[in-house]
Amino acid sequence: MPKTKRVLAVDDDVSLIDMLRAYLPQVMDIELLVASTGEGALEIIRDKEPDVILLDMQLPDIQGPEILSFIREKYPETKVLVVTSYDKEVKEEMARLGVDGFFPKPVVLTELVSRIGDVLSAKNATLIDPVSLADVRQREDVVPCAKIMFIEKEFCMPYLLPIVESEDREGYPIKGYGDYEFKCVYCQKDVLPALKGFKPDIVICATDVPEREPFTDKTVSTVGTMLDIMKSKYSPKAIIAHGSQQSIASFGAAGADIHPGIWVEKVDMFAYSPEEDKENVERLNKMLWSVCFKYNLIKKAR
Repeated sequence: MPKTKRVLAVDDDVSLIDMLRAYLPQVMDIELLVASTGEGALEIIRDKEPDVILLDMQLPDIQGPEILSFIREKYPETKVLVVTSYDKEVKEEMARLGVDGFFPKPVVLTELVSRIGDVLSAKNATLIDPVSLADVRQREDVVPCAKIMFIEKEFCMPYLLPIVESEDREGYPIKGYGDYEFKCVYCQKDVLPALKGFKPDIVICATDVPEREPFTDKTVSTVGTMLDIMKSKYSPKAIIAHGSQQSIASFGAAGADIHPGIWVEKVDMFAYSPEEDKENVERLNKMLWSVCFKYNLIKKAR
């Protein structure tokens, strides 16, 4: 009887780890191991020798590149998929050390699952050339064209993208980057009806969202809802999942003397400054571009 493959997820974003812990064993025949620190990851690697490691680059103690160097030296057959918010900063080093997958955050969950399956079944080397979101370029011949559904617990999602529309603000600052339609859902009971009615191409989903009452109920895991989405005949091309932690630049905290994985807020967390947050909005937009180009969600440019 073949041995069940072991996958180790290393990330200090507890909400993301919890989502992976619940989601991956539901869609793949694997044993999932988790660690939230570099020391914890090294202990599991030595004791369990996982087949695939999902490795975050920013950890509270030992950093991802050091862990990757250790793996390449001691366990060269182990496949490593890097999952990071710092894709631009670590791309060169990851290319030097060699990685089997490279995923900017927030992660395109459907593509991550597909890549895990690919490397688990591969008999030969699977090393890839890392591509960061900074490498994604606008095309002159086509325009991204997609229906995007947000499943969120509030009016703000990763990288400061306000998703509320009102008369006194433009809303949806990525409108100018593609021909997009949007739908927002703020509790899980509304997801499947919205999925059927809207038929999105891309779903962007928080790891925890209120179950029945928007904004007032306690948030709960969206894993069950994401599984239901993937089983639906209206399932999208891609699901982009995001946890609770943000970049240190979030809400004007750039330069603060704190760990870059810590969530920081201004007093007015819903304030939106196009100048301050342009880079963050463009980062998310480039992720949408990459999905649209991959799945041919495009139309000819005028």
